[in-house]
Amino acid sequence: MRATYRGGWLGLCLAVLLMGCAETPTPLPVDIPPTPTPTLESGAVPFPLRYALDAVAAAALPPDEADLLSSTASIMPLQHAAAQDPAFDSQAFDVQVTLARINENGEIETALENAQAAPNSVYTSLALNPRLTPLDDPSMLALVRVVLRDPSANTAATRQQAAAFGYPDGFDAAVVLLRAPAHGLNLLPLSALAVRPIILQAAASAADALSALDSNQAHAVYFAWHEPGQRTPFELLVGADNVIDTGAWTIVYRTAPDVIIDGFTASGYPIPRR
Repeated sequence: MRATYRGGWLGLCLAVLLMGCAETPTPLPVDIPPTPTPTLESGAVPFPLRYALDAVAAAALPPDEADLLSSTASIMPLQHAAAQDPAFDSQAFDVQVTLARINENGEIETALENAQAAPNSVYTSLALNPRLTPLDDPSMLALVRVVLRDPSANTAATRQQAAAFGYPDGFDAAVVLLRAPAHGLNLLPLSALAVRPIILQAAASAADALSALDSNQAHAVYFAWHEPGQRTPFELLVGADNVIDTGAWTIVYRTAPDVIIDGFTASGYPIPRR
């Protein structure tokens, strides 16, 4: 009995020893799904482009083109008029746009360094209403056309002529604006006749501006255009002689190094992307 018990005990110890020497089983692999890398959808941008327009460029931008640009950029109209303003010249913007004058030699005048010119030009004109007093007087109307076309005309002489026509102290002129950059500068020649422009409103469309003339609500409409077809309706309404061209501008712009210009709006404003 005692021998049998001892033999069983020894067998049990041997079995435990053999189990301790057995190879440790390899654990099953854990299946961890990969983390997808975020990607941009086609046509998306990582963050809105900062698109700065100075006051002159903002004034000439048509609303529908502003909507188009807003689809790819955050539009930032600036309150100052000159591109040389330090705030406009900072590196805080991805795209900077202004209008530059074209001088007598056809050269572009701009203070925006390293600027490129858009393919389009912007023109400004003043349409005079020949049916509204005192412009319904052909002599007075002709005198107004003279000072607009030749700002260097003799002020004393033209003032005397205005007095002879019954307006020694000039007159108030109701003016409607239609995308009108630098209207104060381009209406300044009227001061030779002591004509005081009173800005009635900024028209939402060419139709509104034409209606103001046709209904005799305005003496004049100051408007911007980039193709002759936009000027023609004013000529048809008031006569070709009564549409005075006041300036020609080129849209100029500067971009950050990582910005690509995909094209231009109908008026010539650059359409950017990264």
